[in-house]
Amino acid sequence: MLSVRPYMPDDVFNLKLPYKLTRKQREELAVGNSIVGFTVCEHDKPIAVGGVHVLWEGVAECWLLASQDAIEKPISLARYTKEYFDAIIKLNQLRRAQATVFHDDARALAFAEWLGMKNEGLMKKYGPNGEDYFRVARVV
Repeated sequence: MLSVRPYMPDDVFNLKLPYKLTRKQREELAVGNSIVGFTVCEHDKPIAVGGVHVLWEGVAECWLLASQDAIEKPISLARYTKEYFDAIIKLNQLRRAQATVFHDDARALAFAEWLGMKNEGLMKKYGPNGEDYFRVARVV
């Protein structure tokens, strides 16, 4: 059974991700008091963490980390993500919620678009190792 609770910084470190994310990259997501987020749990174990970093009033950077356990429950994960991102946007009176999507991840790009984001273009050599990413944003 899945449940959702408020985000806690340690959740970022307790996720078993199906891709490499260094400790430094996890710290960048976990640190700061501008984070508003949520944690999806299965039997009290975090399987996905998402939220926003409020950059300045009205603008935030969105992010979502999902373990393989969460990816295997795509409908539940999608519903929770949409519900909580919509609530975060409304509660924080965001006029722009933006994110980055790896250029070769069609599923993630489709998911961002399902969340109401529009693809604003390719950011060449944006990633930590020079990978290309798309900038997506939901402008309210």
